[in-house]
Amino acid sequence: MNEDIAPADHNQGPPNATAALKMRLAEQHADDLKSKADLLERYGRAPEEVEDDKMAGTVSDFINEINTAVKSANISHKVEKEPFLTGGRTVDAWFKGITEPLVEAKDDLLFKLTVYDRAKAATERSRSS
Repeated sequence: MNEDIAPADHNQGPPNATAALKMRLAEQHADDLKSKADLLERYGRAPEEVEDDKMAGTVSDFINEINTAVKSANISHKVEKEPFLTGGRTVDAWFKGITEPLVEAKDDLLFKLTVYDRAKAATERSRSS
């Protein structure tokens, strides 16, 4: 195998990292999972139609409970994801330290080559005239 070519899965984490992360999240956020299960179980028993004001109030209260659970999970999501986002930005910046100077060098060389090609073409045109 050519060592200069990375394998297709080169940017994946260590083996079982995803499974370990999922297990940690399930353990650390067991309350969110229990809340989801409880709310969905109650949703399964919800009436097909709202028939009176009392039922409308109950359904409205239940909607508020669901909103609270969603907000809580979204906060946890943001907290859990931040280190990964920071890590991604660190990786991006590190590789830009390699690629940006190389791209600048390439662009400078392309500019010089374009100047040469144009001068050469101008010289050839003046000889043909």
